[in-house]
Amino acid sequence: MKPCNELLISKPHVILDSIIIRKNHEIENREILRNIYKEESNTYPKFYKMDALSQLAFAGASILDNRGIFRAWNKERVGLLFINSWGSLESDMHHQKLIDTKNTAPSPSVFVYTLPNILIGELCIYFGWNGENLFMIDNKFDRSEWLDMAQSWIENNAVDHVIGGWVEYYQNEMALQLIILDKFCQP
Repeated sequence: MKPCNELLISKPHVILDSIIIRKNHEIENREILRNIYKEESNTYPKFYKMDALSQLAFAGASILDNRGIFRAWNKERVGLLFINSWGSLESDMHHQKLIDTKNTAPSPSVFVYTLPNILIGELCIYFGWNGENLFMIDNKFDRSEWLDMAQSWIENNAVDHVIGGWVEYYQNEMALQLIILDKFCQP
């Protein structure tokens, strides 16, 4: 089974299905994500409260949603499968810094993002998806391993659509490789 769509977000550009759709030069990563949100979604004010990892995944999903890719999906049959190497370490360090500087526990709105799988929750809440989901930590992204796992979910009738891939935001470095496998898609 081949991916139906693939989106890449990095510092230099955004690529959808091998076509550059946006250039991201001369601005910081968080600003890139805010600009994508403003242009592609702008309907979920909670975006500004999210950590950078969740914002990155949300920005990528918003680009795909605006192109109608999710329109015919059965929301009950959508699986989310993400991998990265640092988990939520960026948010963990921010959380610890607040503890160290204020000498008290930060608000739960900061703490919740110390779990990398919260980005899956954000996507599920916004898009209404209710299928299987998994967030894994690995040293590097093995695309063929991801495809095999996503395909097994579809072949075992757990879901009809799988969205996910590699999502990393750490020390102001970001990378998103968002892949879609769809039972009904013939790329």
